Amino acid sequence: MMMRAVILSLAFGISSAKFFSEKDASLKYMFKNFMEQYGKTYASSDEEVARFAIFVENLKIIDARNEKDSSAQHGITKFADMSSEEFKAIYNNYQYDPDYPRYFDEKTYSLPVGVKASQDWTGVMTTPVKNQGACGSCWAFSATQQVESDFMRVGGNETILSTQQVNSCTPYASKAGIGGCYGGFVHRGIQYARNGLETDAEYPYMSGTRGATRTCIADLSEAEVKTVDLSIREREVGFTNVGVNRDEATIAAYVATTGPLTMIVDASDWSSYTGGIVSSCSQYLNHAVQVVGVNEEEGYWKVRNSWGENWGESGYIRLEYGSNMCGCAEDCAYAHVEAV
Repeated sequence: MMMRAVILSLAFGISSAKFFSEKDASLKYMFKNFMEQYGKTYASSDEEVARFAIFVENLKIIDARNEKDSSAQHGITKFADMSSEEFKAIYNNYQYDPDYPRYFDEKTYSLPVGVKASQDWTGVMTTPVKNQGACGSCWAFSATQQVESDFMRVGGNETILSTQQVNSCTPYASKAGIGGCYGGFVHRGIQYARNGLETDAEYPYMSGTRGATRTCIADLSEAEVKTVDLSIREREVGFTNVGVNRDEATIAAYVATTGPLTMIVDASDWSSYTGGIVSSCSQYLNHAVQVVGVNEEEGYWKVRNSWGENWGESGYIRLEYGSNMCGCAEDCAYAHVEAV
């Protein structure tokens, strides 16, 4: 009966079912299915035993998350054999840069009185969901896909740009141990794009396989799109922030009327997310994503992640609207772009 409940929960996102079992046979059967579903192999029997122990502990965490947040569903995902420390090192390693200034849009974005924000730019002003793999490059994906979206917003064609170029070439010389797969800052990536970005076809993403930043080999003569400087408060910058003082209404009005935005969040509990609207979350900013939609009537933001289509809701997650869920209103921005 326990296994039947677990299978039903996986198929239909039922958060009330328990994943952890005291029965060793059930746990081993679930781990075997997990390995088969995600093509997991381990270097030795000792490693498999260790991964099984982590898997069991993660089942307890999944149950606790479902109990804490009844509007979201958590389950067994491809991260179920990773310890919390391992997951944090790769997928929660966004590097906030307090010395890098923000420039907030002086325009006021708003909707008519009584009109609820509602828009989904998926497939209209976004490229397909991508996968950062074993590299802590969420910041580079957030920056690159924002440039892609803003290029489409100003009339350009869908162009899948090189995240590898942003990841490998954005300078971080003054901050040892930061940048590339060690985590970086979205605004720096957008600023780097002033040099011009090649397409992904010309400079494909390779860091996800082994988690290595790799040496920059950009050929700027092949660049297709670049960010451009606009003078904001006497500084030349290639981006603009939206929603000063966590103003979700302004951010929602921008998304509803104009387009997607970069978004920095707390993704500490996202490893097991499988669906629904997240309504319980801390606010320690550790991951960069892109908000691609808002539905104020149903009360959620639609957020595009960089963990592949086999995570969450086909690569997306929904966050509760109006409560700065996961710190979603702390740092949102768009890029100024043009064709090269």
